[in-house]
Amino acid sequence: MPAVTIGLVIHNESLNLPGLLQNLEDILIPDSVDILIVDNASTDSTPEIVKKWQDAQTRKWKTSIISRRVNNLAEARNDVIQNADTEWIFFTDADCRLSSESWQKHLDFIDSPLLTPRIAAFGGGNRPCGPKSFMTRGLQTMSLNGLAHMGSIQLRSPRSTEKVSLLSTCNLMLRTRIAQECGGCDTRFHPVGEDLSLCHRLLDKGYSLLAVPHITVDHYQTQNLKIWSKKMFRYGGAQIKVAQTYPRHLRGPRGLQLLGGLLLSGYFLIHPLQIILFLGAYAALFILLSVQSGITNGKNIFSGMSLSFISHACYFAGEVDSLGRWLCSTLVRFFPSKFQLEKE
Repeated sequence: MPAVTIGLVIHNESLNLPGLLQNLEDILIPDSVDILIVDNASTDSTPEIVKKWQDAQTRKWKTSIISRRVNNLAEARNDVIQNADTEWIFFTDADCRLSSESWQKHLDFIDSPLLTPRIAAFGGGNRPCGPKSFMTRGLQTMSLNGLAHMGSIQLRSPRSTEKVSLLSTCNLMLRTRIAQECGGCDTRFHPVGEDLSLCHRLLDKGYSLLAVPHITVDHYQTQNLKIWSKKMFRYGGAQIKVAQTYPRHLRGPRGLQLLGGLLLSGYFLIHPLQIILFLGAYAALFILLSVQSGITNGKNIFSGMSLSFISHACYFAGEVDSLGRWLCSTLVRFFPSKFQLEKE
């Protein structure tokens, strides 16, 4: 019986999905895994692509499809967790690709002595890939620059095996029984934040998460800056929403980053010209850290620096927007008479 179920949650992925399915066909040994695909209420040709591939692959792997009528990412991931009957679930996304070497390292680590029974999940980094463009150059530079990735496992690759508080569901090996015991993802978080809630639920039960080097996935992110910026805004907003339910989320560096951003914003409102000095210092530090990381191509550094600043700005804007909404709702809840409109 296979030890791993590969869980794919997809929504309108007709452009990315064929490449991922071909990638799985190239690297997987027949009968070595189960594959569980959840079509999360797609409205394009994704369901037809999945069904055609299932019909062609039934002799190689046990492939199951769950079709949802409502698009909810957290519920869709829970469909995988609840229906998998293997010891492990491996989550990845349609815009990711695995090499044979990386997949074998995933499987090898399952037998590692470092993987004690209290380790609920392990994962690694995701390596930005794509055509030579501003976005690809920028993301690749950001993944090597500490000022850009701020230690986030969702962008950097760990240099050693370490315990972390969060793992990305684009590269996540999860113990099925423990995930079921913890209730899976919190379904209140959609379309982003479900992975954060899952990690916090595991930690709340006393389990640990491991980040492991060299088990990376290649991540083909969007090449559209507008789409990327909106994604960063949503990610920023999700941090505040998750922290309302799981307060530990903003403890430590993550909370200090938010506090620092708020203090800087207040300072710049009083001294707007100081923004120029801040940008100059940011650029100088980014260049220094990039060179220390072995990046010397000026075009790559400029792309990374520009995209890093845009990403952080959109991310922080999302945090501020979500924080403002939370404060307003709190005030209305505690002082309803002050905010209630008088009926005419």
